Amino acid sequence: MRSKTSDDFLITMKINSTDEYPGGLTVQDFLVSCKLMADAGIDAIEVSANGTSHTGVKAGRNEGYFRVAAMSLAALVDVPVVLVGGLRSVEKINQFLNDTKIEYVSLSRPLIREPNLINRWQSGDITPSLCVSCNTCYRTPGHQCIFYLRKK
Repeated sequence: MRSKTSDDFLITMKINSTDEYPGGLTVQDFLVSCKLMADAGIDAIEVSANGTSHTGVKAGRNEGYFRVAAMSLAALVDVPVVLVGGLRSVEKINQFLNDTKIEYVSLSRPLIREPNLINRWQSGDITPSLCVSCNTCYRTPGHQCIFYLRKK
């Protein structure tokens, strides 16, 4: 891919850290695959998993359900790691970005529920997203994501 693009063309991948099936993809398999891609020159890796999002996510309680795999990957590779999965509060997002080697987060369902969420947070209203992880947004056309850079 790199030979067909310029050096400043961003090449990223979103990969399952598990396929959530017994006997299926393990975290070790995921780490080996990601290390190979990092060594080959991928620019960033977003950590996810098979299936829909987990239900019942509560701000401050069970956010960032792929964080353990993402933290393991961030310790292993020298490319930015993106965490997705159940992020609902500025507090937890900042904790993951500032207290780990994870460099970015990705939001999806919270932005479907509240398209103006980022503007609300930036204006000082940092109450958690209204998303309750019910997964009914799968019936809603469109999908939005946003990335935050790690605070230095």
